Amino acid sequence: MTENKPPAIIESIKRKIRLYKTWIRKRTTSSLEKYKIFKNKLTAERLYYNRCFDDAVGSIKQTWKILKSIIGKQTTNSIKEISANNTTITDPVTIANKFNEYFTSVGKDVAEKIPKVSGSCCDYIKGNYPNTVFLNPVNKTEILDIIHGCSPIR
Repeated sequence: MTENKPPAIIESIKRKIRLYKTWIRKRTTSSLEKYKIFKNKLTAERLYYNRCFDDAVGSIKQTWKILKSIIGKQTTNSIKEISANNTTITDPVTIANKFNEYFTSVGKDVAEKIPKVSGSCCDYIKGNYPNTVFLNPVNKTEILDIIHGCSPIR
């Protein structure tokens, strides 16, 4: 699935394959050396980016910075305007805030539209399902008793 990889990476992989095929066809020391040098460069680059991503764990800003450096794209504001509450917004900060408002409230808004039901979930399950697991409801006291009964990890 090379369609998700940046063009530069695809070209590097193709070049490595071409160098390998040349070595297989010619079997010369020179062609083997060219293939190994290029393969090692790609491996080193992969290891470098693996370390970069490992260092960026937990920082989405740093992760995006690495990705942008790999694919060679600068941040662009592709959304020039939006319409909210029958008003056209063109200010980039206001657009960002409107997207933020939407995405931070959409879950709650959808949840509020789900109709309330009474009874148990079992009231809606029809038929016999022998290969299922049923867990009896528990309360806070039962869970705390179990936790207090555990030995500490050493």
